[in-house]
Amino acid sequence: MSLAGLLNQTVSLETFHSRDSFGDLSFNAAVSYPCRIAYKYKQVLNEAGEEVTSRAQIGINVAVSVNDRITLPDTTTPSIIAVNKTYDRLGSFHHSVVYV
Repeated sequence: MSLAGLLNQTVSLETFHSRDSFGDLSFNAAVSYPCRIAYKYKQVLNEAGEEVTSRAQIGINVAVSVNDRITLPDTTTPSIIAVNKTYDRLGSFHHSVVYV
């Protein structure tokens, strides 16, 4: 079974656009993507190297950044704690695992 067959849920992703002079983030328009959400607690390292608890992990077929904004099916917009990107044996991007 391919990864696409497992992506039976949907999230809305707004990619990071820029930061204004006050440090506030702005985002591009939201796009819906198929994904797989696993609601389970896991200890992960954030960008600062601190260990924090993630409440869900999301498998998605697009590259995601910790600066992006993701909206879950229950309409919550949790902070993205960490992102693991997976590449195939030829070095091409395959999927992201997003920890929120």
